[in-house]
This record gives sequence, structure tokens and C-alpha cells, in this order.
Amino acid sequence: MPIIRIEALVATSPVVEPMLNEVSRAAAAAFDAHPQDFWVTFTALRAGHYLEGGHVRGIDDAHRVAPLVTISSYEGRSDEQIGDCLRAVAYAVGKHLNLDPELVFVEYHELRPGRVYTGGAVRTE
Repeated sequence: MPIIRIEALVATSPVVEPMLNEVSRAAAAAFDAHPQDFWVTFTALRAGHYLEGGHVRGIDDAHRVAPLVTISSYEGRSDEQIGDCLRAVAYAVGKHLNLDPELVFVEYHELRPGRVYTGGAVRTE
């Protein structure tokens, strides 16, 4: 159950459902997994809630500041799979926010056994 969280300062609210679906499909293809196995969220940041380059950014800056994307997944993916996932997610997010994918910032975190609680227990595998 990889989790993908997208946060972006946006001038106009994007149509979110197609973006969430495309992001999950793109990440799933990179991981050779099923899109249904992914949890994806989008949060639109309000003007004044994003600091970049030492400046608090407003709506007029939405096309200049990076959407921030975090991918969290259990260990076990190859470096190639992770790189493919990072690129695929950046392109999908950029497409739906009308931004160059090079502007999208995507980070990947591996979840180790014993560091995740789900289903009523700490996952140890």
C-alpha cells in the first residue's frame, strides 16, 4: 500500500479525481503493481501557506513553485523501480497541474518493518 501525498499551491482548483487516478496508475506501472493498491491524496495549499526561496508565496506564484509530493512504501523496490516511479509521478502531477514536470518535487521514503501501524498491529514484515 504505497502512499502518495501531493501538496500544491494552485491558482485554480484542478479536477482532482483524474489526477489521483493517473498518479496511482503511473506509480503502479513503475512498481509492476495494481493501481488499487495505492493510496493517493491531494491537498491544495492556501495562499500564504507556502514558503520557498525565502518568500511566502501567493496564488500568483502557483505556476512558479514546486508541488511537493511524498511517496512512502515498504522496502523491497529496486533503485530502477523507485526512479521510474519518481519520474512517472512527477509527469502525472505536472500534467494535471499544467506545470513542467521538472518543477515537481518528488521524494521517496522507505517504510521499515516495525515502523508502521495498520490493521490493529505494528507491521513487522
